[in-house]
Amino acid sequence: MNHDNINLIDIDPIPAHSIASITEGYKAYQILKSVIELSLFDYLDQVGSSSADEISAIVNINSSYTPSLLQTLFELGLLIKLEHKYSNSDLARQFLVKSSPNYQGDIIRMVCESGKWTNLQEKLTRKGPKKKYDSTGISWDTIKSLSQRSLQGELQEVSHAIVEWEGFRQADSVLDIGGGHGLYVISLCQVHPLLKGLVFDQAHVVDLTLKFIGTYHLEDRIQVQAGDITADTPVGIHDIVIVSHFLYKFSNNLPAMLDKIYKCLKPGGLLASNHWFKQDSDSGSILGQTGLQKLDKSLNSPGHNICPLDEFAVHLNHAGFTILDVLDVPSSFDGSKLHMAVKNA
Repeated sequence: MNHDNINLIDIDPIPAHSIASITEGYKAYQILKSVIELSLFDYLDQVGSSSADEISAIVNINSSYTPSLLQTLFELGLLIKLEHKYSNSDLARQFLVKSSPNYQGDIIRMVCESGKWTNLQEKLTRKGPKKKYDSTGISWDTIKSLSQRSLQGELQEVSHAIVEWEGFRQADSVLDIGGGHGLYVISLCQVHPLLKGLVFDQAHVVDLTLKFIGTYHLEDRIQVQAGDITADTPVGIHDIVIVSHFLYKFSNNLPAMLDKIYKCLKPGGLLASNHWFKQDSDSGSILGQTGLQKLDKSLNSPGHNICPLDEFAVHLNHAGFTILDVLDVPSSFDGSKLHMAVKNA
């Protein structure tokens, strides 16, 4: 563009509100992340309504920033203001207080700490093959973040589907292969008092799994087994086997993996397989997710689509399973598909 003959005073004002709203969202995120790390919502949950000075002193916030910070949190719907005192809103109490079973703070913190968004330019321009899946450095924060993400609807939907299976009440044991946090097994054992569970995952993960099991006081009914599914076999023969977002790295060898899962089930036992699948077009989205959500999914799980949906059904049939149902499951990225299939007798 040639600027030689342009008088700046004659340029129409630039309506930059839409651009500014994007950067304002980034600032709001940084505020939220910071006050979570400062335990502001936990403090207010413990002591109740507090003034700006009290919050500044206890949470160790510079007093010159406190009024505008609290005003922002009020405008975001995270605090309630009554006269000159602030308290947690219902939204904050439910999702931002660490003692809440619905706590989502680790997901919020991990947006930056995982590095997937902070180094976005590098990821967008990277050429050559994608890095292979590697979870050897998985941390406690990452496991917590994954558990909190599952509670956004995915875990509930999968668990309800298994509970409604006609053989659930007669089941004695459930196995979760690659179960990580173990919440699927935990949720099923909570509603079935006689059910026993086993979470099979790699050695560096199962110690973290035990923390979750201990949190729900189910140590006497849920065990963990460390191993590599390509070389080791889960202990026992089970009534239910769960595999959720686990088979992606075996997409080139699905028959062998499904055969291994088949051998872990009793005749007539249930396989609950929850995964994303390749879509037929760029616009294909099970639950109509936005482009931003699709990109988030791609950054968090590169290559995480097994195969076309109809092809997976063929693999299940060849492995000796009969598909009972295929259900849409909501998730924070995009809807997955839950295959409910039983082992042929």
